[in-house]
Amino acid sequence: MNILKQGKKEIKTLLLSTAVLMMLVGTGAFASDSLHKKRAREVEMNLIQNQAINNGIKLISSEEAKQVALSAVGIKESEVRYFKIKLDQEDDYRPTLYVYEVEFVHDGLEYEFDIDATNKKILKSDVDSWFD
Repeated sequence: MNILKQGKKEIKTLLLSTAVLMMLVGTGAFASDSLHKKRAREVEMNLIQNQAINNGIKLISSEEAKQVALSAVGIKESEVRYFKIKLDQEDDYRPTLYVYEVEFVHDGLEYEFDIDATNKKILKSDVDSWFD
């Protein structure tokens, strides 16, 4: 009887260990995917910035765009839970319009801004509940 109990205990330990390992591997894959997406955004932003420079256009930095958005709502960066900044070029306009898309979450609200990357002007803003 003790052998049976010992076997069940070992099986439970093995199953628990396997579950923990699967969670860790899954989390690692997710983190790796997030890092790849972040790196891809950085490379894309650098390409757009270089194209603007080659066209004689001076763009503000992503840090400046972040500060414009935060200032618009009177929030400190240390109070923000999540940040995403992306530089995009809108080819539908002549001349090409360079826009920083800034998103962040504060106090259950998701803020989104489109900021002109040449003059810091807020082109569009939106606020939604983070929980929707």
